[in-house]
Amino acid sequence: MNDIIAVIGFGSNQSLLKEVNELIDRFKIKFFQGGILKDKKEQESILEFVKANLPESIEKNFIKKHCSEIVNTLMDAGINENLERRSTIRIFGDPPGTYGAGVDLALKASAWKDEKDLAKIFIYFSSHAYGKDLYGKRYRHEFVENVNQSKISYDLSNSKRLDIFSCSFGASVNGGFSLIKKVMKGKEMKQYHGSREDINQIKVSTLKDKIEESLEKTLFNPLWKETVKEKGYRGASEFMQKMQNIFEWQCLTDKLNDHDLDRLVEEYINDPEMREWFNQHNYFAIEEIARRFLELHQRGKWEADPDILDSLKMSYIQIEGNLEENIGEAKGEIQGGTVEIITDRDIKEWQEKLKEIDI
Repeated sequence: MNDIIAVIGFGSNQSLLKEVNELIDRFKIKFFQGGILKDKKEQESILEFVKANLPESIEKNFIKKHCSEIVNTLMDAGINENLERRSTIRIFGDPPGTYGAGVDLALKASAWKDEKDLAKIFIYFSSHAYGKDLYGKRYRHEFVENVNQSKISYDLSNSKRLDIFSCSFGASVNGGFSLIKKVMKGKEMKQYHGSREDINQIKVSTLKDKIEESLEKTLFNPLWKETVKEKGYRGASEFMQKMQNIFEWQCLTDKLNDHDLDRLVEEYINDPEMREWFNQHNYFAIEEIARRFLELHQRGKWEADPDILDSLKMSYIQIEGNLEENIGEAKGEIQGGTVEIITDRDIKEWQEKLKEIDI
């Protein structure tokens, strides 16, 4: 077996890390670590996994094989210093003292034109290496080569309180991995999700199946929906957050099917009673939700049912009218359904930061 596994680390569960250490002795596993683990002082004892110097042939030692390939990639890029150490870097994350992969901010601001833009942003924010003598220094070539060598990404959750739509970080990282591989190699990253709600059993699903499962348990679950509605303003904000994260998952991975997106629009936007509920409790939330679905369609990420799309457009006109009426004499412009795309090509400072990332 010479598949390479990319693991996304969110915490410092010691029993899990012990299991991972045993795997790393024989297989190449790359961690993308979350900010909390990254900033813990104890990290040094758990991050130095790579064993590339065992007296074995590359046919038996996959770590050694892939380290050799990374060395060749670095030399092709004109890098000739400290090659042995650089080829064994396996732990990457965002810069010291910061959190997030950057991609979520670009998506929320509509600050991207195509998938290449998103891949560049992910590389810029996420290629900081961690381990002995590496704390937070950017190693772009090493990060990209590790991702391109990887065939699988794996994410793990361990709480029933949160699902895959509760936070945008998983979408940013899983999606970032997928985009790098797709944009630079034209290949698909196989993606899986593990649920460790029962400490004695890990349930592993494809990412697509996990997304569908989360939809059925929450947004398509009438009991869950009514429970959230009881929270009023906070409930509307919770609906909006989940829809924002669905928007990010779809932009980055294309794992939601059109039928499910159609259903979400019908149940949460085109339904008159639901629109009225949002208008009473949080009219900004329903405007954000509707606008994101319009953006998904405009960007070719959702092939909507024509009748549902027509209804969405009519619903948005009503939502926008209600918003203008509710905010009264507030100054400033309302964005409306227009998607204004701004990228690094439009902002000089941003362009300077991303110019070294050639995709």
